[in-house]
Amino acid sequence: MEGFVSSAPETSTRYDKLLDRACEFIIANGNAVHEDLLIRHVFGSSGRPDLWRSLLRQILGEAPELGLRGDGYWTVSRSRADSDDTPGLIDGSYTVIDVETTGLKPLNHRVIEFGAVRYDGGKQTGTLSLLIQPERKVPQYVRKLTGIDDQLLTDAPLFGDVAQEILEFIEDTMLIGYNVGFDVSFLNAELDRIGHQTLLNQTIDLLPVAGALMPATRSRGLTTLAKELNVASTGAHRALDDALTTAGVLKGLIPWIRAAGITSLHQLDGFRSARREERDSSGPFARGRSLLDPEHVSSAPSTPGVYIMRGQKNRVLYIGKAKDLRARIRSYYSQPLGYTRKMDGLLQSIKAIETVETGSELAALLLEQQLIARYRPQFNRQMRTSDNYPYIRIDMSNPWPRVNMVKEAKDDSARYYGPYRSSRAARATVDALNDIFPLRSCSRSFKNSRSFGSPCTELDFGRCLGPCVGQADRDEYFSYLREIIAFLEGDVEPVMERLHAQLERTAERLDFEKATRVRNRIDRVTELSQSQEVLSLAVNQGDLVVVLPAVDPDCREIMLTRFGRTWSRRIFDQGEPSEEIAADLERSWERARELASMTILQRELDSVQILTRWVRKNWDHPSIMPVPDEPVDWSQVVEHARTVPLIE
Repeated sequence: MEGFVSSAPETSTRYDKLLDRACEFIIANGNAVHEDLLIRHVFGSSGRPDLWRSLLRQILGEAPELGLRGDGYWTVSRSRADSDDTPGLIDGSYTVIDVETTGLKPLNHRVIEFGAVRYDGGKQTGTLSLLIQPERKVPQYVRKLTGIDDQLLTDAPLFGDVAQEILEFIEDTMLIGYNVGFDVSFLNAELDRIGHQTLLNQTIDLLPVAGALMPATRSRGLTTLAKELNVASTGAHRALDDALTTAGVLKGLIPWIRAAGITSLHQLDGFRSARREERDSSGPFARGRSLLDPEHVSSAPSTPGVYIMRGQKNRVLYIGKAKDLRARIRSYYSQPLGYTRKMDGLLQSIKAIETVETGSELAALLLEQQLIARYRPQFNRQMRTSDNYPYIRIDMSNPWPRVNMVKEAKDDSARYYGPYRSSRAARATVDALNDIFPLRSCSRSFKNSRSFGSPCTELDFGRCLGPCVGQADRDEYFSYLREIIAFLEGDVEPVMERLHAQLERTAERLDFEKATRVRNRIDRVTELSQSQEVLSLAVNQGDLVVVLPAVDPDCREIMLTRFGRTWSRRIFDQGEPSEEIAADLERSWERARELASMTILQRELDSVQILTRWVRKNWDHPSIMPVPDEPVDWSQVVEHARTVPLIE
């Protein structure tokens, strides 16, 4: 046979057991096993297959029922294979799923297509393919990737109209996908939008499974893995096509799955966690309970609040918040020492844990931020350095404005956007804007003759229109500037489309290093645009009255907010006269209208983002009341606050 090496007759007697072992393994794995995997199974070797290849071919070469195909797979003749009755690994019921979406964030983007393949008893029993109306435009890069455009989705149903069809198709079967967490998170976000219970199905993600079984494929996509496993793939980035390809990949992985000793889908589901536990249990781990005083838990209340961990000389080490302080502090007792690198040494240093009850989760969030800003604890990584939050500046008084990042906003004629919590995201955004649009990035003032002449290399590379040498057209320059301003004020799609087009061009040129940089830049720009969206919402959402639980169960708290900030907080009990409460609220309101500024300062950013995100999450709750522009009846507000249901 092709690819076989002849050997002496006595070889077959010497290696009968290995020969039978090879035949059984090939038959058990669909009658086709790659030679490298067969070497690993027959000889129990995890080293270089080339060292064993000659011996394997010598052993198997004497068996007429075995053959080595040109693609490197060993097979067994049909007569022997048909005699095997090994039960199938994938004989149960499961559904392979895939979705196409308008972006990467389930809370911000929408599903545009759902595809699924149903299997029962190891046989394909049905497929489902649905286009879904996302109620928004499909971004250009998604149109290019999938071929799904706005016109194709014109008559597509809303997710709510097809949700029941999807749920009836998948039922309670195990869901399998390639990066299946992405698919399930989008389906759950859509289900949550229509007020439906989210999916409880068990899932298997073939992406990490393939990475564990075949380490060389760990960084590869579905199409590449399918090609390596000889699975037919259209590569079309359509939901049903990708679901069918994923189903083929699952079947293609069966030899590797069996080699790992896995005989059922349920075992495969636990494969990754079992491997992780195996690595993590290589030695005994001490846990927090070996260091922490039990009194820390017994004295903590089971209420919302903030906990302050203190070390030697009463120094604040870490500040956290919790909806249930006792449960949160108790969790540290079961935490392995060294569980996270950034917290190394924290549990060993704790001498006392102080708790502060707040009555509500929102109050705990705000108090946590205030205390972190005040004490700047060693083990807190966020909200410590608000005075370093940057702005993006455009000096509109300059004849040729430029876009740059600055550390503070001054009282001048420039436009400032921000502040932003991430300097990295702000810097990446400025770099991206200067890379996309050919505006100047130099520091010339253009107020005297020294600003003209001697152009820099940006002009040579086509990254600047060249105002310093008189080449720039003012109308063209300011048209680019207006597009940048629109992006910073919330119209992000045109800039994102330019970035994705840049990513596609670099990928087509096989310049993967630059493509990686562009992809990372897209992530940073997305991060900044989402931050800017929160700030815009904070300023524009209007003034609010928020009613919250107080620490004392017989009391309630009224919070007055303006431009996304907490302006005043008033705690009252049910026996207090409404007139007094209403008078206090009215005085606070008048003062807020007189003094509160729309400009958000660096030190205010963290609390503004906390409050705005909390309000957005709970916007429909009756305890959040917009303050009207016309004269407010504060007595009526107080009466509503006495009886309205509260967010616990």
